Amino acid sequence: MTTQQRYCLYIDESGVPELSANSDYCLFTGVLYPEEDEASFQFLVENIKKKYKLELSKHLHAVDIFERSHKKSYLGKTARRPTKDLRKEFQILIWDLIKNYNIQYYTVIVPKKSVRKILGLDKKADKGRRWIDSSNYYARADRQLPLDVGVNAIYWWALKKIKKDDKLKIIFEARPGDQFTIRNFSHIQEENVFRNKLMRGFSRQMKEKTVSISFANKNVKSSGLELADLICYTYNVYFIQIKKKVNEVEKGLKNAICFKGMHKTLNSKHSIELNERAVKKYTPGLNSRTKRIAKKYSRNSLSPAKAEAQIS
Repeated sequence: MTTQQRYCLYIDESGVPELSANSDYCLFTGVLYPEEDEASFQFLVENIKKKYKLELSKHLHAVDIFERSHKKSYLGKTARRPTKDLRKEFQILIWDLIKNYNIQYYTVIVPKKSVRKILGLDKKADKGRRWIDSSNYYARADRQLPLDVGVNAIYWWALKKIKKDDKLKIIFEARPGDQFTIRNFSHIQEENVFRNKLMRGFSRQMKEKTVSISFANKNVKSSGLELADLICYTYNVYFIQIKKKVNEVEKGLKNAICFKGMHKTLNSKHSIELNERAVKKYTPGLNSRTKRIAKKYSRNSLSPAKAEAQIS
């Protein structure tokens, strides 16, 4: 007899998803662990916060820790402990937590060039396009399409990781308009590759296994969202900024991100850089899969109390 278990899937992003932005990639990370482990992981993350004198009530954001001005004493900085050393020590503790407790995670790197190509957008020809025009379909797809591509890829990964009878609770960090990440983009009929038997099976699985989809605001204490943020940011800096040499990375940040123990954890098993074929596969349009899920389970951006109640 198999026992049913509930899993929480936390999804966060790094980089700028908007197609109109001057960047080539955006990243999405899913963190998956049993619902019963949420309290334990929250306790461990709060211990790390206490060590570095961070506010327990505030959501951890990697950009605050690694990119804010050195004048700000964000990690309990002292004259004897330079910021660069504190950053590295903080990263080592976080990655030890991920590795030692076997937290499952998956990062999807979405090449925006491939998404533009699927939409029929040529970067040079469309340089002057008015993306902010709300009546323009491409303006609405500007952020939502890359988001949906990344999120769909994470859904597929999560379904492979859980057992037949297990259920999923999906939690996003709330941002204005991002509720569209769970809705169907049916406009792209010519690229709608979701009408075959395989995709209908995926649609059915998502409907059967998803018990809730919530959008928790930044005041909600959630170790899953905090870990997703830190993992996704680390992948962004290491794989995109450092390995691909997209831009210059300050020495202190490079020192914090590049260390031996983390490199063993960051491997192809935990991430994928989508090619054009994969982008087509995960392009939205899945036979109203998300419409059915959204109608039954979706919530608007939740207050801290409601979101914590739903997550727990």
